[in-house]
Amino acid sequence: MKILLLFFLCAFSIGAIAQKSDTLVVYAINGTATNKISKANSVYKIYKKDSTSWVRLKFGINLEPISKETFSDSALTTLHGNYTQYRNGKISLKGSFYDNEKTGSWIDYDSTGKATATKIYIRGKLNGASARYWTNGKMQEEGSYSDGRKKGEWKVYYPSGKLAVKEIYNESNKLIDSTYLDSSGIATHKDSIITAPNFPGGLNLFYKSLSKAVRYPDYDVHNRIQGKVYLSFIISESGYVEDITIISAPSRTLADEVIRVLQNMPRWTPGKLLKQPIPLIYKINVGFSLN
Repeated sequence: MKILLLFFLCAFSIGAIAQKSDTLVVYAINGTATNKISKANSVYKIYKKDSTSWVRLKFGINLEPISKETFSDSALTTLHGNYTQYRNGKISLKGSFYDNEKTGSWIDYDSTGKATATKIYIRGKLNGASARYWTNGKMQEEGSYSDGRKKGEWKVYYPSGKLAVKEIYNESNKLIDSTYLDSSGIATHKDSIITAPNFPGGLNLFYKSLSKAVRYPDYDVHNRIQGKVYLSFIISESGYVEDITIISAPSRTLADEVIRVLQNMPRWTPGKLLKQPIPLIYKINVGFSLN
């Protein structure tokens, strides 16, 4: 078997280590259960919330919260309900899933609890108004999505509130018109305004690191499931990989494996808008092939 990775820019197996009452505690190395507790780098606590839902909480080895997920099945394969992600012990992202697909309003938060971004999902794809804000509360970016694609007019602003970027997309997500302005309002080249995020060691090392870390899930090997996982993710203004969105995948376990690896990647150097860190989107696809 082999794993093929193709990129373009812009399941989970558990075992009981300890059990108390109705809560299952699992020690894991990169998401895989282990009896070697001293080598574990994460801890999962799993419990039944009610007659139709189960909750999995993920902690770092020092018990700092990382995420809280709600599932509709005891095997923890179908995300269904509230989802919360944490950074440094504080909420950084909140939203909901419906049958493994993001749904409704999703909100990003900064370390003070202030909302930094809002977006809307329908059946796992971005639909409707999307907005992102500077730390001073002013609008950073605004626009709309349709079926996961940018549509119509999108604008990016400087922290002062002045317009920096205006782009117009057609129904096929093709950029058909654009304007880029410096802080004085004078037309300039896009590259002088926006700097792309950078992975430590460069993008080639990112690809190699991802390829080396991805493992073919046993479930998919046994069932001979192959294909490509298409996804997007945001490199935040702090350099973290956030808001990983699965566009399509042959199975949930393959998607979860790619998500696991991305979540354990080192921090990036964030993208910048005239030296001010901003979140930017990357898109990749990871191909799984059995020989």
